[in-house]
Amino acid sequence: MKTNIAIVVPTYNRPHCLMRLLDALAKAEYSQNTDLFISIDDASVQTATVAIAEQYPWAFGSKKVIRNTQHLGLKQHILLCADIVNDYDALIVLEDDLVVSPYFFAYTQQALAFYSAEEKVAGISLYNYAITESGFYPFYPKHDGSDVYFMQVASSWGQCWTKQQWNNFKTWFAEHPELKSDKPLPDYIQSWGTQSWKKHFIHYLIDTDSYFVFPHQSLSTNFGDPGTNTDRKGLFQTPLIQGKRAFQFKSLNDSASNYDAWFEQKRFQKGIYNQSNTTIDVYGERSLDSITTPFLISSKTCSDPIQSFGIELSDYTQNILQDVKGDFFHLGATKNFTNKKPNREAFFPQLKEIKDLVFHEFIETEATERGRAAFEKHLYNQQFPTFCIYILANTTEGLALTLNSISRQKYPFVDVKIFAKTKFSLKTLPKHINSLEVIESVDDRTLLDALSTTSYAYGALLQSGDEYAEGALLAAKNIFKRFVDIHWLYGIVVSKKNGILLAPEPICKRRFTERLITAEVEATGATSLRSAGLFFSEHIAKESILKMKLNTPSSIQQNLWCQFVKDTPLYSASFYAAYSAEKEVKHKQPFSFKQWSFEKNIPYLRYVYNRQEQFPAVVRYEHKTNAYYLSDY
Repeated sequence: MKTNIAIVVPTYNRPHCLMRLLDALAKAEYSQNTDLFISIDDASVQTATVAIAEQYPWAFGSKKVIRNTQHLGLKQHILLCADIVNDYDALIVLEDDLVVSPYFFAYTQQALAFYSAEEKVAGISLYNYAITESGFYPFYPKHDGSDVYFMQVASSWGQCWTKQQWNNFKTWFAEHPELKSDKPLPDYIQSWGTQSWKKHFIHYLIDTDSYFVFPHQSLSTNFGDPGTNTDRKGLFQTPLIQGKRAFQFKSLNDSASNYDAWFEQKRFQKGIYNQSNTTIDVYGERSLDSITTPFLISSKTCSDPIQSFGIELSDYTQNILQDVKGDFFHLGATKNFTNKKPNREAFFPQLKEIKDLVFHEFIETEATERGRAAFEKHLYNQQFPTFCIYILANTTEGLALTLNSISRQKYPFVDVKIFAKTKFSLKTLPKHINSLEVIESVDDRTLLDALSTTSYAYGALLQSGDEYAEGALLAAKNIFKRFVDIHWLYGIVVSKKNGILLAPEPICKRRFTERLITAEVEATGATSLRSAGLFFSEHIAKESILKMKLNTPSSIQQNLWCQFVKDTPLYSASFYAAYSAEKEVKHKQPFSFKQWSFEKNIPYLRYVYNRQEQFPAVVRYEHKTNAYYLSDY
């Protein structure tokens, strides 16, 4: 008896992607009638997407186009689409930025026939990971004679659920809507935004000790379109199977290729050390406080290792199992490890060899290990340009909060300069901060000199007590990299009063022009701009400082912002930047009916006021496409 399988394609604002996926689906082989659903998020404004969905011919079963009239967002849209499985035995979910192998349906049929009765299998993946999501390391799952491996990671780039599998998750999710568990969750999962459905499914897998089945060779792949996160373009592409064959499967209990949510092998044996008394952490991404076993195998630093191993084999656990000589991985008591990890480039030996070949002229010129390391750091630094954070600390009160928030950014290259009225020193350098300098500041000139002479890509200015929101530096960097004409930007700042967070101002009140900022300064002696939410490029800072006049009564920050806006437009961005204890300056401009209508969203008058003021576009983020875009609204 054949399993009744349908396909659903969630799509939003990417007509060319939808067309590409539909073309790939039309070229695939189907052994039975297969219904197709195309679900369009916010269809009322998706003219091109709706036209493609309606007009594309589907010869393999019925086709239904679902026009959602509201903007659901990624999480709600996927949850809604997956519920279609209740009308079928199983459902294949394919987001619009994917392409599929012609044989994806045959693989799905065979996998469902083998695993649909296994209670601990929570879904079938069409996608194979070659790069970990836990830290973007190479991933080589162990081959055990079958075509699949198991992992406590949900697939989002081509997946299939049976009706039972999906409803098991939905029942659990209704009881666990938040990421709370007595079992630890990886940092990378907890950092995902509110639009992620996948983090909840991984939470479910960990909590119930369940798994997704993954193929060793992909039947689907993320395409990596222009406009998605530029730093990860093509990172998760994998080769597709192009030959028809019968797939070999093993049950979960019989498989020797089982991985957890950190992409670490779960089942292993090394003498007396096994999964019952030892944790595997070859990538070094687990936090030590999440490890409950007395022993640990890790690339982290160990003060008293029982045994150490090299990193010659690309399947990293094999270095341990085969006793490869070296000093990269360590086996020891968990208490003897620190959180210090090795240079991540060591995980890319093959890539390093390719670099040597491609860039041999550079390597020959700089024929030393120092030159080689500098070159690789240069390549990495291109992805993560240096941030320099300038902290004004009239008092040390709140300084620890500020530094901890910078540390939590986990941004690879951050320098910090603290300008204090009195000299003091810090005993330890916070994590994820490259360098920290305390400068005894006597006047505004000291800060300007530092801004003018320090080497950095992007800068920011904080008051002691300000705290960055999670992912603020990465968001600012991605916007600067995405839009080369943006030289400074303004994220959302939430005021903090007596430890309580206040509601942020709507973005319509955070759009500025030179005229509006000048009017604020004339009326109040200051602007309503909050320093904690501002990020700027080295280029604009150094050029503007040369033009500044310091004989004005305003503060140095206000002088900076006034000069910046004279030289280049200020773009407001819709990401949470910081929580600020800085006293908020309210707008004190004369009442303007047009401005009032703009803030109240009166359509025609809003349009007129927007054009009259010539506001720069707002930088917005679309979770579905994982991309920043410019919007007039």
